[in-house]
Formats: sequence, C-alpha cells, structure tokens
Amino acid sequence: MNKKLSIRWSISIVSLLIVLFLISSIGYAQQVNFEGRTVNFAYGAVDLGERHFSEPEDMAHLAQVEKDFNVDINFAIMGTSRAFPFEEYIAPQVMSGEADVDVVIISNEEAYRNALQGFLYPLDDYMTEEYWASRPPIAVRDIHRAPHDGSFYSFRAHHMYTHYFLNNQVIIWNKSLFERKGLPDLHELWRAGEWTWDAFMDVAVRATLDRSGDGEIDLWGFGARDAVIPDYLIPAFAASNNAQPVRSANGTLEFSLDEPAMIETLELLRDLYYEEEAGTGAAVFPRFADGNLAMLLSNTWRLTGWSDEMEDDYALVPIPMGPRTNEHKVVTTHKLGFVIPIVVQEDPGDLVELTHALFRIHEDYIIEDTWEEEIELWDEPLLMSMRDMDSYEVHQWANANFGEAIGYDDYYIPGYYDAIMDILFEGSSPSVVVDAIKPAAQTHMGDLFN
Repeated sequence: MNKKLSIRWSISIVSLLIVLFLISSIGYAQQVNFEGRTVNFAYGAVDLGERHFSEPEDMAHLAQVEKDFNVDINFAIMGTSRAFPFEEYIAPQVMSGEADVDVVIISNEEAYRNALQGFLYPLDDYMTEEYWASRPPIAVRDIHRAPHDGSFYSFRAHHMYTHYFLNNQVIIWNKSLFERKGLPDLHELWRAGEWTWDAFMDVAVRATLDRSGDGEIDLWGFGARDAVIPDYLIPAFAASNNAQPVRSANGTLEFSLDEPAMIETLELLRDLYYEEEAGTGAAVFPRFADGNLAMLLSNTWRLTGWSDEMEDDYALVPIPMGPRTNEHKVVTTHKLGFVIPIVVQEDPGDLVELTHALFRIHEDYIIEDTWEEEIELWDEPLLMSMRDMDSYEVHQWANANFGEAIGYDDYYIPGYYDAIMDILFEGSSPSVVVDAIKPAAQTHMGDLFN
C-alpha cells in the first residue's frame, strides 16, 4: 500500500474512532434538544445546585450537560424544609393545567399518593429492560413500582443509592448491657435461627428495670421514636411476620390491618409497650447512648450521629422473626426519587434522559467507578461507627436483602396513627380498634380508585 494512502487510511480510522467515542460519550444528548428552554428541578427547600454542583468539577459537568442538551437548568427552592410540599405547591398547579417545576424529588409515599390522583407521569415506557441493563450494578434491585398498579412513577439518581442502603431498619443492641445482665448474645441467636419474637420479648422484658426504686422505669428493653412508630416500627415488625397494613391486589388497595398476621404484630407490640412497659418512644437515641436502653430500632445511618459518644459496646442484628416466617426480613422506608408532574410541557422521556445525564445514572453518563467511590464515601463513617465484624456482616446482609415496606402514610389510612398509639400506649385491643377504623379506611381506599 502507498505510504501516503496508508497514512490517510490511519487518520480516517482514528477520526472515525474519535467520532464514535464522542457519540457514545454523550449518550442520547444528540437526540434531545431543549432549544435553550429552562428545565426546573426542585427538592423542597434544598438547593440542589449548592448540594451537588458547587465544586469545580461538578460545575463543569453541569455546564457540559447544559451545552449537550441545549438547556438552561434551574434549581428551584420550594417550601421551608427538605420534605417537598408536593400537595401544597404542585398539586394545585397540576389541577390548573401547568406546573412551575419539571422534575421533582419526593418520597415514595408522596409519589404513590400523587400517582393515585393522576398528578404524575407513569414512566413505564422509559423503564424498559434496556433501561435496567444500563444502570450501575448497585441499582439493579431498585425496582420502584407503585404497589397499587405496578407502574413506575419515580426513578432514582446516582447520588441516592447510598443513602437508600443506609436507610435499612435494624435492631441496635447494647452488648455491654447484655453482658452485665447475663442476657444472650443476639448474634449467636441470629446465627442459630433462634432470634424470634419470643426471644426478643424475653430479652426486652428481662432488660427493663426500675433501678432507682421510685416506681418509674429508667432502663427500657426496647425503643423506637414516637414520631416513627406508625411508619417505621409497625411496617418493620409487620414485615417480619409476613404482614402489611395495606396490600395491593387486582390493581387496587385492600385494607389488611385486620388480617391475623397483622393483629399478631399489633398484639406483640401492645404487650411490649403497655403490658410489660418494656418499650419507650421518648428520647430513644440519648437513652441508648447513655446506656438506658437495651435495644433500639433504627436506620443504620443514624449510627454516625451519636456512636462516638457511647461508652458501652453495641452491635447490629436483624429484626426478629415472627411466627409466620422462617427467615429474617429487612425493610427500608421513605426512599426518594425523581417524579415528573403530569402537566409538564417537555417530553417526559427527554426529562428522564436529562436527569440521567445531570445526576450520572445512565451508563453513558457515569464516570467509571464514581458510584463505587461514592458508596465508600458514605460507607466509611458508618463502618467507622461499627465495633465488630458481625455488625458489618449484618449491614452487608441488610443491603443484599432489603425490601420495601408499605406504611400507613403511603396512601393514608384514616384514623391509623391514633389507632396505633391507642393500642401501644393505652393497651386497647388491636381487633377492636382496627374494626373501628376499618369502614372509613375502606371507604377512603375505594374513593382513591374511583
């Protein structure tokens, strides 16, 4: 071959490879052109720009995305807290036919409720098999379908995966206190398949004590914050007995708080809190850190908030098994995701693609290994807060086996909160209380689907 021709041929090949690389590196950006329009993202009062795009490399990424998609990206501030007031701000706009924001971060509970009312775009056309295949390995299990119809209404972005895994519900127990009182090692019970509701109740009651002799309990066996008893404690223990307050069936929701497995769950917790006075819902984190609480229901991420100040040793163990299952369950609640109001003017597929590029979720936009680095960044302080390898094993097990709990506020059950508090702290019969709220709850669910 002629030397000049060979050089031209080599240059052509290199040029072609460069073009192919550029095309692959920008993913679908060539197919999405917002023609200079503004796309608004919002997460309540959180400034997404400040949180995720304030560092030089992130600012450069934001500028590149705006260039590739020919779009002006704006981060709106709505409300006064992180929780996005969707019903307050967006729902009225949706009903009027237009919205000020295009992509919103809200919890799964809010997504379910607003999807039922027709406020959100179903995203099934975009969440295809190819879509799941393009996601990072850590995200493959993140199947965020709405329980009432099995459709996708929200999707998660790169930076959300790690917090998602740290939101698993586990029991944190005071190992030093257990040793002082001669209580069994919960890791040994777990490994032997003996960490059951009966064992849980036994150690909780045995740990509870009036140490001062003044007639008031000052060492409790178990605790969960009052504020999260209905939507954390109840779903977590219900799942451990194969129960749920609400079930999805045949495209609708069914009130299931009166099912035998659910009544058993409520009876266990009523006995724990009211009959045995072994449960508390007040100041549980300070009490646990001070050695005044034997076991605590908590998200794993909360370890990083107070563990350094705790003198006693502590450890993680799964939620105990109920009588209707032979395996431990771990649930996560209050997950966050992106949703698209039904009245946005932009094509929802374009918005999904833009979000993927901006928050680096699709394989075409992910910088190699950045999601692994972010996991390490989030995981490191948590791992530093653990004091034994058994707890780390529990953490890893929870990450691999979590499931989503349907809480009372996913769709809102009228009277549910008061009923739960009445059962746990007033000692009321679960069957009687549940039967009293069932008619209104069934009517409400019927209205949701009509």
